[in-house]
Amino acid sequence: MYLSKLRLWNFRKYCDGDGNKPGVEVHFHEGLNVLIGENDSGKTAIIDAIRYVLRTQSGEYIQFDDKDFYQDEHGNRKDEFKIESCI
Repeated sequence: MYLSKLRLWNFRKYCDGDGNKPGVEVHFHEGLNVLIGENDSGKTAIIDAIRYVLRTQSGEYIQFDDKDFYQDEHGNRKDEFKIESCI
């Protein structure tokens, strides 16, 4: 299986973009991909989003909580988020 693209709207650090654009769009290459960034830059959010859409751990019950929804600097939290992947 090859995951070519991941798009996130209002998921953790990634707010929605302008209009229908995602907060982040990641393109993957066949083979090895590496996520590099400073602490608290969103690397784990990308990994967790992949886990959620691919259900990588059998029998795992996925539970979302408040930290999964984007919250701005004023404490306003979004009501929904969207994760889209292309395989």
